[in-house]
Amino acid sequence: MRRYLSTALVLAAVAGGLTALATPAAAAYPTCTRYGVVVTTDNRYVYYEFAPDGGTQCELKPGNSNGMVGRFQRTLNQCYGPSGLVRPLFPALTVNNSYDAATTGAVRAVQRHLGISVDGWAGPDTRSRMAHHTGEIPPSCGFPIRPIQIGWVAGTG
Repeated sequence: MRRYLSTALVLAAVAGGLTALATPAAAAYPTCTRYGVVVTTDNRYVYYEFAPDGGTQCELKPGNSNGMVGRFQRTLNQCYGPSGLVRPLFPALTVNNSYDAATTGAVRAVQRHLGISVDGWAGPDTRSRMAHHTGEIPPSCGFPIRPIQIGWVAGTG
């Protein structure tokens, strides 16, 4: 009986270790709470989300609820929504300042379109690769230069 118990404990430890190895630790970024502009690949500016310290290493994710989420939802609609200027990928999002299931699904669609890791979170990698709205009339979208070149950072969303 003791041998079976020892074997079971070893197998459980190995299985637990393999599970831990298979799940990479996600970087913890602060929530994006500020906005500003960054330079695009065609030398224009697009609105962009910033961390509280004014840096670009921040994320928007399910459960977030703030003005930056609303700004991000407008960007998603304008560049990738039903009449998306880049490519229509999903139905129109309700701009409600809440990172809800519809927003998560829209981000997943954009990530699939871009050929990057699909998790539904708008972290630094996703946001730096996707198009953002310029705020111009008529509306247009542009892609940030990588690495990000900051134009200016303003207040909160």
